[in-house]
Amino acid sequence: MKKLALLSFLFCDLCLAEGTFGISKHPKQSFAAQVDGELIYKGRTSNLVADSLSKIDGKKLFVVRLPLFIDIKPDLEKFAKILLVEENDYALVELTGKEQDLAELAHNKNGACGPIVKLGNWSPLVKDDSGLSKVSKPMNSPDKKLKDVVSLISKVESTKIYNSILFMENMGSRYHKSEQGKLVPKSIGEKYRALIPSGRKDVEIKFVDVKRSPQDNLVVRIVGSETPDEIVVLGSHIDSIVQWGRGQQAPGADDDASGTATNLEIFRILMENGITPKKTIEFHGYAAEEAGLVGSADLANQYLKLGVDVVSMVQMDMNLYSGRQNSLDTMWFVSNGTNDSLTENLKEFARSYLGVKTVSARLTAGTSDHQSWAQRGFVAAFPFENPNEYNRKIHTKNDRAAVVGNADFSALYAKLGLAYLGHYAGFVN
Repeated sequence: MKKLALLSFLFCDLCLAEGTFGISKHPKQSFAAQVDGELIYKGRTSNLVADSLSKIDGKKLFVVRLPLFIDIKPDLEKFAKILLVEENDYALVELTGKEQDLAELAHNKNGACGPIVKLGNWSPLVKDDSGLSKVSKPMNSPDKKLKDVVSLISKVESTKIYNSILFMENMGSRYHKSEQGKLVPKSIGEKYRALIPSGRKDVEIKFVDVKRSPQDNLVVRIVGSETPDEIVVLGSHIDSIVQWGRGQQAPGADDDASGTATNLEIFRILMENGITPKKTIEFHGYAAEEAGLVGSADLANQYLKLGVDVVSMVQMDMNLYSGRQNSLDTMWFVSNGTNDSLTENLKEFARSYLGVKTVSARLTAGTSDHQSWAQRGFVAAFPFENPNEYNRKIHTKNDRAAVVGNADFSALYAKLGLAYLGHYAGFVN
């Protein structure tokens, strides 16, 4: 019990996962016929499908994950009307109080961020786990050690990663609804822009509107020279949060300045060494992850609807804290909700190029932006910190590099990212 509670406290990234679901306002119109049983929430024991809402008319619908060992339904009724319950799994509720109160209740009672899923302007989730079992398709065999990759990973500088983390930490807060938070995408975009050599016409920087956040998604593209329509993604989230006080300082050094700084370092090395990929590489900076994967869900929905060929997606979130014990000889990978084939290939890269041990582990609560892609059938993976040596400072004003930082640990993830891109996107020789 105690170990479960401690593990569940760490992974607080999914606080308020806004889905997109439209409720029929016309009593005579069959809602079920409109949506035809599409899956809207994947529970632990039972899935919620749109047909279940055919007779429900309302705008403030939420799915609240229920903790396994505590009955929170009496507390839920202070803020919401309970419409449906799957015991030991989730409750479907209609909000009667404040949204933030409901989110904080779920966080407190679960020992992790809810999660809470808001149903509004719905887009479908994949009905099965087919994306988790797809065979990922690298351009170069994972068993083959590439000279270009060996050369590039030798150029990773932990000091540059650390300085980028400090740059984001010193913004004060990157909370997606704050005035400073709204400026974050452009500030980080300028860091990317400064790394682009003159004459590189194949690099694009875009700021993409997010429907449910004033903070934009950041997309940095290096257009592929051979198959530009095939996309290889490295993601991180650019926002930060402090629980129980949105106006406070939210430095978010580990969560997730570290992942964004790691991707910046990878981009720097590609640019400084004149690397042109064969497939298109995209670096994503997701908005409002701490508000519930809002930015990544929005972008994944867009790519799904447009039929964008995303070859694979790897999330960089929390790789600054190696733990009280020396973890530099081991890399951890999330095993649940991720693609087995891609994960195994990443582990092979870690062993081959970095000479480290690899371990898989489950996340017991919360998640990160890879879930937005995996739920929509894309191949996604999540290298992560040791879940048994977790950073207790995340979501507090003390999540600062000087307190929790080990940029040498982040450097390992930058090297892994370069290997991933070399094998999945390919580099022009």
